[in-house]
Amino acid sequence: PEEIDDELIEEIKTNPKIVKYLDIPLQHISTRILKAMNRRSDYGSITKLFDKLYAEIPSIAIRTTFIIGFPDETVEDVELIKDFLKKYQLANVGFFAYSREEGTKAYNLDNQIPEDVKLDRVNELAKVQYDVVASRHENCIGDIVTVLVDESYEDYSVCRTFSQAPLIDAVTYVNSPLKVGEFYKVKITNYIDYDLQGEKL
Repeated sequence: PEEIDDELIEEIKTNPKIVKYLDIPLQHISTRILKAMNRRSDYGSITKLFDKLYAEIPSIAIRTTFIIGFPDETVEDVELIKDFLKKYQLANVGFFAYSREEGTKAYNLDNQIPEDVKLDRVNELAKVQYDVVASRHENCIGDIVTVLVDESYEDYSVCRTFSQAPLIDAVTYVNSPLKVGEFYKVKITNYIDYDLQGEKL
């Protein structure tokens, strides 16, 4: 996040060749935990950046990842992430339980979080994000979007919108065979979990 400046934001905003998608690995939101992780960001700088991104590029799709259960993480720290997810309605989020590895500074930190607590927190946050995605999908039913075709079969195709990166994000299923590698206009008609469904115009 520290490397995203006004010049980059302006380039993403105005350059038609650039997909309006950013992967910003935050790892956490709590200033205290970020400092323990030796990250340069803090809560204030992150929220200021996200406010600016959405103000300048309203259609931007943002992916991030969080490491959950870092030593000394509290329930309040997890609540901060929940509030952040609900406020910023991110397109794609990954949650990973902190893994204690010998040789790292964090290995010897006090207040290591038990494995079951880490997993509970990961699941809790994943549920919040699941609801965020459902809300985003509800709002895009009826929208006309451009998709790129990845796979084509006898009666459907697997496609991606600009907010669906290959291999890591969900996909858009279109109910007709389309030509792989081509772009099509599609009307979004439904969704199943993280995936969208649509029909070719």
